[in-house]
Amino acid sequence: MKRLILDHEKCTGCRLCQLVCSLTKRGNIDPAKALVRISESRTQRAIHVCVQCVQKVCKEVCLPHAIDVSPVGATLVDKSKCDGCEKCIGACVNRAIFVEEKLAKICDLCEGVPACIAICPTGALSYQSLEEHRACRIAVTGKRMIDAMGWGS
Repeated sequence: MKRLILDHEKCTGCRLCQLVCSLTKRGNIDPAKALVRISESRTQRAIHVCVQCVQKVCKEVCLPHAIDVSPVGATLVDKSKCDGCEKCIGACVNRAIFVEEKLAKICDLCEGVPACIAICPTGALSYQSLEEHRACRIAVTGKRMIDAMGWGS
């Protein structure tokens, strides 16, 4: 199953992901309403979006059982069941859920074709299986080691 993979170090804070998310999901450009958000401090930048955790704690704490999983593995909120209690917000380790008008809002992966991935100019966001991600990380680490040792010349 594919998930959103975040690389906070590659994020430049351009916020194109927020713009395309709000446009795709809301029909207008309003970064405050995007399901992907960027936070910044003096020392770091972080991307906040649902990464479709393996253990969905948000689903476990949802008493009205309004959170489910789609066929593509996306976390979905059943509008008819959600009461806006905000328990899912506290359970989310990535601070990727917010409540608006008594309804929890969570990234649904654009039904398997996340718009934020296509627009991200630096590759800070990707959509891969964990196995693909691990293989890429191993390859990058191996290349860095070879380059550092001067073996690639």
